[in-house]
Amino acid sequence: MIKFEQVSKQFKNGTDALLDIHFEIQQAEMVFLSGHSGAGKSTLLKLMGLLAKPTSGRVLVAEQDLAKIPSGKIPYYRRRIGMIFQNPLLLSQYTVYENILIPLIIAGFDKNDMAKRVRAALDKVGLLKKEKRKAAELSCGESQRVAIARAIVHKPILLLADEPTGNLDPDLALDIMNLFARFQQVGVTICIASHDQNLIQKMPYRTLYLKQGKLIDSELANPTNFNAK
Repeated sequence: MIKFEQVSKQFKNGTDALLDIHFEIQQAEMVFLSGHSGAGKSTLLKLMGLLAKPTSGRVLVAEQDLAKIPSGKIPYYRRRIGMIFQNPLLLSQYTVYENILIPLIIAGFDKNDMAKRVRAALDKVGLLKKEKRKAAELSCGESQRVAIARAIVHKPILLLADEPTGNLDPDLALDIMNLFARFQQVGVTICIASHDQNLIQKMPYRTLYLKQGKLIDSELANPTNFNAK
């Protein structure tokens, strides 16, 4: 599903963000990216989402070399993925329903299909009854659930999440991870950047550890700690 082949990324100021990264992630696998601040976690996600390009090496997603996608086709590639960030970036003056609808309108989905998609996404994150609430009225946990619904409303094959639980308390963070686990169980590939070792160790998924732009370890957490809802 995802393959990094000797990938390096250097910023314009000469700083090395990633150095000779090589790994594979299988379809429907859920993987954590962990490491210190500045280790390269976010850069890896940006390369997968075509928000950045490597200085050298190849990044392949679904057997497609991302470097060979013409600039005019990048928006079509991004329709196959969902992206979630620490800050949900909701439009506070709009309702929950409208926040999830907007990307479908931009992508040009059929009008008859959009309402079904929005309500199906809200149902999956447990917020169907709050579709008319303004985003400004939501709790932090609810806001992040809306962001997840927005990311999966177009049924992506890949979810990229950058510190999605950074603003949540431990119980809410675990709820969000359980939600990701349910998407993984129905075939979605998921990559989550997180520095929260306590949370990661509760999940039975592989973790790629980064240090100063280098991949230093890959291990599977103890599955006995996991309690999916």
